[in-house]
Amino acid sequence: MKRKTLILILVIEAALLTILVLLTKKLPNMFSSVAAFPFEQAADGLEALSGAGRLGSGLAAAVWIGLSAVPAIGALRTKRTPETLWERAALFALSGVLLFTLYGMVNPGLFRSPETAAVPNSAKTIKAVFGISVWSFIILYLVLRLIRLFRTGEKTQLLKYLRGILGALCVLFTGIGVISSVKGVLALSEAPEGTLDTGLYILRLIASLVPYALDILVTARALDLLDAAGTEDQEGLPEASERLSRVAGLTLGITAALPAVVNLIQIFAMKQLTDVSITADLPLTSIFFVVMVLLFSRLLTENKRLRDESSLFI
Repeated sequence: MKRKTLILILVIEAALLTILVLLTKKLPNMFSSVAAFPFEQAADGLEALSGAGRLGSGLAAAVWIGLSAVPAIGALRTKRTPETLWERAALFALSGVLLFTLYGMVNPGLFRSPETAAVPNSAKTIKAVFGISVWSFIILYLVLRLIRLFRTGEKTQLLKYLRGILGALCVLFTGIGVISSVKGVLALSEAPEGTLDTGLYILRLIASLVPYALDILVTARALDLLDAAGTEDQEGLPEASERLSRVAGLTLGITAALPAVVNLIQIFAMKQLTDVSITADLPLTSIFFVVMVLLFSRLLTENKRLRDESSLFI
């Protein structure tokens, strides 16, 4: 995937997620949560179709079963080998979960306990649980597929798969950052104005979002490194590795410093605050990710150095 294409995808993703989060705020009956999308909307369409008489009910049942059967059809079309057994099993399980999810989203009241029947927005919670369940099985299938590809792939294929994973990570970082930022801005707009709490809230929001932006920058540099590593003579690999190392080092420093600075400011402003955060917001995932990318970069550079020395010796 070229960098321009990746940037375009990330911009489109950011715009769509911003719209989706705003819709969950403005139209909660149609868009209860990000996790329930797009299964909730499909369930609403089936519910509307089933209310259009006997023909509509029959058509809704056919669409319901047809949509749920898509993963199972994919499993049947997958080559039947021992290596693909768990992938096919995950797809069949996904079909079952999708069938149950669409039914549950159409009839959320059937899954309420007596204790939660009177709780406001309990239907939204039920739909979110169903949506997360489907997404978890989708992720399970993708992980099982990646395991097989990694075990059977050669160097060129592995580099291609790694590029795809890095691109997916960019999409993930963008999604988390956009959803968090939009929700943060919406929460800030409802908070009392002119308080010290507001300023500290903005600092916390920035400190939580900056690591994701830096992770995307590191990933982009890692893609450049893979481009160099994929060539026959690996020309330009040391330079790409050096650029990645600089960006990764800067990212690690900033990512580790931001929570420390925010917590220090909170200590000095604690007497004037009405809401003191006791959450240890440490971006350990981002730190570990950048460290692993940095180590991978150094390993590639060392491997090229040893290969060049071996060629000179021969």
